[in-house]
Amino acid sequence: MTSPLVNFHKHDKPNDDRLTLERIHTFDFQDLEDIHTYIQWIFPLDEPSRAIPWSPVLTQDDINELRGDVQVQARLYKSLCLMCRFYGFNVLGIDNDRIEIKIDMDEFQERYANWISPYNHNYLRLTRILKSLRLLGCEDWADQLYNVLEQVYNLYPKIISKTTFEFWQNAVGK
Repeated sequence: MTSPLVNFHKHDKPNDDRLTLERIHTFDFQDLEDIHTYIQWIFPLDEPSRAIPWSPVLTQDDINELRGDVQVQARLYKSLCLMCRFYGFNVLGIDNDRIEIKIDMDEFQERYANWISPYNHNYLRLTRILKSLRLLGCEDWADQLYNVLEQVYNLYPKIISKTTFEFWQNAVGK
């Protein structure tokens, strides 16, 4: 039997909230901020969520089936682009499975106040994204996102805690 996560990512089947991946990809910034259950689906982990304990957990079979699947990678890329825009970052095209993520200074100036504050829940989301990308075979993408987060941390070390930054480092094995 195919798992709900595999069905969600490979076949665009609805999740427990009746949301498909394609529908989530149409979320605006307010939806991305206010809805708290989608992130566990678009960036799943192999460990339970402490924030949403009933959210799905990747099994090794799920990882094996999703990792390297071209269609899944394309959808994961779209999810990463969506979240990067939310944070004020730009994802610059794929070249041989490599991407570049940069701070879009105009967008970042508009967006940073929405997520850069002490103990913001988006720090946990970013840790999840980094871990999920690595689990699903997108190590370079995770490294690119980490590089941008390191820049952001260096801009706001009095707001983003050292502990948060260490979580980001650990998520990518730094």
